[in-house]
Amino acid sequence: MVESPMQRFAGLAAGAVILGLPGICSGGGLADPLPALGDSGLTVRLELVAGGLVYPTLPTALMDPGDGLGLLYVAGLGGVVTLIRPDGITAMLLDTTNANTQIVPANYGMTAIAAHPGFADPMSPGHRRFYTITTESNTAGTLDFGLSGNHQDVLKEWRVDPADPEMIEDGSEREVLRIGQPSPDHNMTAIAFAIDGTMLISLGDGGNSPRGQSVWGDQARDVTNIFGSVLRIDPLGISGVVSANGAYSIPANNPDLGPGSIDEIWAYGLRSPYRMSVDGDSGEIWVGSVGQREIESVYRIGRGGDHGWNLKEGSFLYDFVDQTVSIGPDPVPDLIDPVGEYDHDDGKSVTGGYVYRGARVPAVAGKYVFGDFIGQGSARLFVMDTSTGVIEELSVDPGGAALPPLIYGFGSDADGELYVMGGSSAGMVLRIVSACPNDLNGDGVVDTADLGLLISLFGGGDGGAADINNDGAVDTADLGSLIAAFGSVCD
Repeated sequence: MVESPMQRFAGLAAGAVILGLPGICSGGGLADPLPALGDSGLTVRLELVAGGLVYPTLPTALMDPGDGLGLLYVAGLGGVVTLIRPDGITAMLLDTTNANTQIVPANYGMTAIAAHPGFADPMSPGHRRFYTITTESNTAGTLDFGLSGNHQDVLKEWRVDPADPEMIEDGSEREVLRIGQPSPDHNMTAIAFAIDGTMLISLGDGGNSPRGQSVWGDQARDVTNIFGSVLRIDPLGISGVVSANGAYSIPANNPDLGPGSIDEIWAYGLRSPYRMSVDGDSGEIWVGSVGQREIESVYRIGRGGDHGWNLKEGSFLYDFVDQTVSIGPDPVPDLIDPVGEYDHDDGKSVTGGYVYRGARVPAVAGKYVFGDFIGQGSARLFVMDTSTGVIEELSVDPGGAALPPLIYGFGSDADGELYVMGGSSAGMVLRIVSACPNDLNGDGVVDTADLGLLISLFGGGDGGAADINNDGAVDTADLGSLIAAFGSVCD
């Protein structure tokens, strides 16, 4: 029987293949590689922004172009882009599907969306431009990189009509990069922009390797092919060396990785770098990389760095013959270990997130917020100290929306506030907010310090946490809420 995409979303086992995730494995190796994750003692509330997003609008990624209109652009697995207006009403912006589009089975489709940093600047060549990753059939176009086999991942540029923010400008579609994928999983799944305006693209190693075979894993450390890497390009082709296809350029300060290496590669040695973000304050690049058998990893990506796969899974030695991990010295010097990691007693497939730089949840300021796709049967939300690498569970306030059973991705708006995208047969976009909204400074008690902060921002339209009811203004409604909660202690 042939399954429809919706049937594939129906169960957790089928959920392992959506969005290009690898097959989820377990067993072998050390009995318990890492201790169980602890409780952070922190609680957040989830606020429903949009729900009922069924295929093809099942949400996989989100962007806010920072143009002040408050529109969120959401990539839908079925190859569409949905707008979420500030009032929560959704509208279709873009349908990328064509005769070559490959979106069935469900591990194909639109997996990423990102706005050019100059999107909101009329003087920038990136004005109103954004980018998507979609999947097409194996014979759809001429490859720039990769292998002919299963399908093609396509990076495209689009331009929003300057006269209408809810329309795509006619004729603006432009292909930037096309990569052939030998198997259904470990695809090109994330786009992010570095603080210098260059584009970063993450790619898996080409596919899930059977026990006893290295197959695709060997490609991750071979810099003469494109797989298992983070690429860095200028999609507008303004600076650096023009690419072979003429559609972008390669920054001059990309690393030289040796004879025959691909100039676009910024870092390598990654198995399945599923979801990538850039910390707007530090400029650090963060990736959640899905493990083969035991270890889920969060990496800080370094220029020219070899992150070890498939010699290592996380910080552990890896044996592809029996797919076990062990403790021992690095088999190759200078491999980069993850900042944080956990084993399959705590989850099965990491979904990378963001370092929180918003104002509404002071308790997690500066921490990396991420999750596990299916946890141990249901998704989990985590928080990591970026200095120590300690990962702990982030609790969800039952007074708000529930954490969805599957976590597809995270997103950030122009204010640094974070969103979770997930669901099962129907998807949703959820905003992460404070579980104690009247505690504006996050010290655990609603007191005069919070009142003083609200008064200092009173009448403004960008009050961050002081806009308690999130209506776009710090006003008497927010003041009334704080006064009603005055003196209360937050758990």
